[in-house]
Amino acid sequence: MKEACELAQKNLPIAVIRVQPKEKLPAGAIDFFELISPQDVDYTQLRDYDIDPDSVVFLPFSSGTTGMPKAVQLTHNNITINDEQLELPFGFRQSGRQEVLPGILPFFHIYGLNVVMLSKISIGAKLITVPQFRPDDLVKALCEYKSTMLNVVPPIGRSTAIQLGHSLS
Repeated sequence: MKEACELAQKNLPIAVIRVQPKEKLPAGAIDFFELISPQDVDYTQLRDYDIDPDSVVFLPFSSGTTGMPKAVQLTHNNITINDEQLELPFGFRQSGRQEVLPGILPFFHIYGLNVVMLSKISIGAKLITVPQFRPDDLVKALCEYKSTMLNVVPPIGRSTAIQLGHSLS
């Protein structure tokens, strides 16, 4: 991130979330919790929004399985209800633990956006973003962050199994 800012000739601070309260921050970084501290917020400046549950919130593109790819209108209700449907059978909110998972699917696709990102954020999960899928990176993320769940598509599962030396024949 810092290198990207330097290349863009921007001197932007980097916000860091501390894992432990006494953890030292890198030089030039801002503590994320200080950045979002509600003490300095003038709530009178915030607008109150009356969101229509049936208004469109996302326009993800379909994969074009049955034809050409196309934008699909998703409403606030679509997203909220789908998140509840994903959580209720598993009871993640009642488990008392924080789920951890690598986010290896693209967030611009509906599976990555809703099943991986939005539904997991809504239960307070720790989402480890992985910039590009490579089987070695997936396995490393699973082990390093002690993943408790994983959402993948079949080709990713297959290529990871093959990379690890398993035959699927």
